[in-house]
Amino acid sequence: MNSPFEYLIAELKPMLPAAPKILDVGAGGFCGEKTTIPLLNILPDSEIVAIEKNGVRCILLRGKVSPPVRVIQDDYFLHDFGREQFDLVVLDLDFQCLPDVFASLSGKTESLVNPGGFVIYLNICNLELANHFYPGTKDGRIEEFMKRVYWKTILEPADVRAVFAQSATWEFITAKNKGETQNCTHWIALRKKGGV
Repeated sequence: MNSPFEYLIAELKPMLPAAPKILDVGAGGFCGEKTTIPLLNILPDSEIVAIEKNGVRCILLRGKVSPPVRVIQDDYFLHDFGREQFDLVVLDLDFQCLPDVFASLSGKTESLVNPGGFVIYLNICNLELANHFYPGTKDGRIEEFMKRVYWKTILEPADVRAVFAQSATWEFITAKNKGETQNCTHWIALRKKGGV
């Protein structure tokens, strides 16, 4: 295992069903190398649905992982999953989507995760560094979001834990540095309350 995401999945593996159903959102980024392929390697008996809105990335992803992964080309926030539910939802989206990802925790994403299931999302933990490495974060929307939710723009895992300590739906499990040398992003893992 090489990446913090892989270590995080290995840490969650004993808490997941033997053959978990997984939704990998934004799976086409890096052609599945960052999330989809590690999920397949660590959880080989899982049923994985990957959704990616970029058509070219979808084609490349299908070439690498389909089958066994079911690849859907669509916008996660607009796609109708019907009554489908998952044991794990991974949200690996552009940082400009972070406010929408956070809002979905009490909407779309909440409805897709089984009780006792997990969600993992990518969060900015140092906005100044993120603005340097990810220019799309400079429009003020991310800063407003971070100040509204966390009251600051440089976060420690304890800051995220404090926000979710008040949640009736989500329990904070862990935060892992994404692994870049710039140390400005974390993978956040939450468990949906109400399960075993």
